[in-house]
Amino acid sequence: MKHLFVYGSLLSGTQSQMAKFLLEGNEFVGETHLPGKLYDLGRYPGFIYDEKAPEMVYGHLFAILDPAHVFGVLDHFEGINHQEPIQSEYLRIQILHRFEGREIEVHFYHYNLSPEGLPLITSGDYREYWRDKPAHRRFISS
Repeated sequence: MKHLFVYGSLLSGTQSQMAKFLLEGNEFVGETHLPGKLYDLGRYPGFIYDEKAPEMVYGHLFAILDPAHVFGVLDHFEGINHQEPIQSEYLRIQILHRFEGREIEVHFYHYNLSPEGLPLITSGDYREYWRDKPAHRRFISS
């Protein structure tokens, strides 16, 4: 079983079209967190995973029931260029993550560009952040 960690506009509470897509054919497993930093990219967040970071990024974990279809749709949404991944804003990364006492394979979208000059979302929790940001609300509702 493949799992996906989401931390931004794919969170089930955002009501974005892609969050609805994710909820329709997959299983919400629970809340979890991964080490790293969350940045405000202007209209949505970017997560930079760092296994040694003391900071955590909080989000939702989904069991993906049809990985080829779901990751195909989400990779396109996230703008991943599989031919030239170094040029992509995001990369889909896969790690082993301990969740409820077992190790599971978890995919997530890692911000692939420099965070220099970007505002840090210090709480690491996008759910507490986006409602106060008009550009983020517009992006989520589009």
